[in-house]
Amino acid sequence: MIRPVYFNTDTYFCQKKLSQIIDTSMADITPGLSSHGPDQCILQNTCSQIQYYGTPWDITTIPHITIEDAVNGNYDTDIYLEITSAMWFFLADRSWVKGKKIIVTNYSEAWLRGIPVMIDPYQILDKTVVDDLKLAEDAILVRDNVSTIEGIRCVPYHSFYQESRGCCGNSGKINPSPRWLPWTHHYEQVVYKNINRLGNKDTLFTALLGNGKKHRDDFWKKINESGLVERGFVGGFGYQPIPYDDWQGDFVLRDRYIAKEWMYDAELWVSHETHYSDPFMLPQQANTSITEKIWKPLCCGMPYLVNAHPDILKGIEDLGYNTFTSVFGDYIDIDYAVTNDNIIYILENFYSYPIDELRSICTENFERWKEFDAESYNNFFWDKLNIQYE
Repeated sequence: MIRPVYFNTDTYFCQKKLSQIIDTSMADITPGLSSHGPDQCILQNTCSQIQYYGTPWDITTIPHITIEDAVNGNYDTDIYLEITSAMWFFLADRSWVKGKKIIVTNYSEAWLRGIPVMIDPYQILDKTVVDDLKLAEDAILVRDNVSTIEGIRCVPYHSFYQESRGCCGNSGKINPSPRWLPWTHHYEQVVYKNINRLGNKDTLFTALLGNGKKHRDDFWKKINESGLVERGFVGGFGYQPIPYDDWQGDFVLRDRYIAKEWMYDAELWVSHETHYSDPFMLPQQANTSITEKIWKPLCCGMPYLVNAHPDILKGIEDLGYNTFTSVFGDYIDIDYAVTNDNIIYILENFYSYPIDELRSICTENFERWKEFDAESYNNFFWDKLNIQYE
């Protein structure tokens, strides 16, 4: 059984950490909500979000355990306590978790707050978040991250997969997307036509770069030096404007929208994931999320390349999808710059690869996409977690 912890008071928090996070990171505490009390932010309570999906709820309206009862052991200690990564970070003393069962969750992000995040300029470090979690009788970390931390059972949950399913149809049904693909009225037919067009398109690749980050800056520099920039739909946000970007001004849809030309006229999709990989990072720093940047080409029936930590390949394959490494090789390196060099090589030599095999893999992935719907994915997650909520 799993129960979220209700922080009905903030007396157990380090006030300095609390004020710093609230001032700098809306990804940990949703603006307008709180770290404690009836308005406690519940966005990152992964297990509870899945359990109560579609039902209006807050921390006070569902079964929970107060922080006082959790600290003092005034509950059935066979229950797993669900605490978000933000609240876990805020705690001034975590010694009380010894002998208890804990699930620390982060529904929509890859990090465990306290561990260095290379893309975050406002990070506040507290590496005791890992050591203290290991005090628990059973310590579990649930986040959008396929990389692991030694000594902690890590179970990824990919909220962006669920978002993509909701946009493109649910329960195995393939419907026109109201958000990601608003222009299509015959989604499934369009995808199959797109697969059949592979090898005969006018544009080599699509690369939606978004906000400036080291791995994207490096790619942008290299495609300009090589002249490849002229052969792709490439840019967006902090780089150059990208053609057909009708939703650049919308904070959410600019990350989600897929123009027809980006999929139908381009041979290959290049994704630079949210977090990059660096040879100097510590193993526990790996933030290997699988976001909309992967699901966009996959739900459009396109071959794709990705710049991220190498762990991402196994994460995608664990979900039953093909990563095209049988065609393109093991091109992802621990060093984002080497990965970009390999991607450039693949782009420059794309038409030397077996197009029929690429079409076959795209079809295989799309068939999996149609089969592996939102309900199937949640069942997959609960099986991996191997704990019943109720």
